[in-house]
Amino acid sequence: ETRINNHDKIYTHKKTKAAELLMVDLMLESDLHFSTLLSTQHNDPDALPTHSRFADFEYPKLPLSRAWMYPRLFLRADDSIVGVIEDKVLESSDKGLASLKKIL
Repeated sequence: ETRINNHDKIYTHKKTKAAELLMVDLMLESDLHFSTLLSTQHNDPDALPTHSRFADFEYPKLPLSRAWMYPRLFLRADDSIVGVIEDKVLESSDKGLASLKKIL
């Protein structure tokens, strides 16, 4: 019965759903701007995430949404990824990350 009450009062609450949808938007937008470098996925699969564009040079990249293809990388992609993305976005002066700043 407690589980049913939690479902009705917490899991489907409009504020919980709003936060969930914001997280989805954040992850979808982050996938366009952040990635794991293909060169590090074998050498250091714990290196996550990395901005994939520096001074008009684009590194070979593996989008965050493809981390599931590499088990060690996928296991590393826990809730802390949001904090890492937030830190990198807020520290950056890249105008291309404005959409992410708006979501944050």
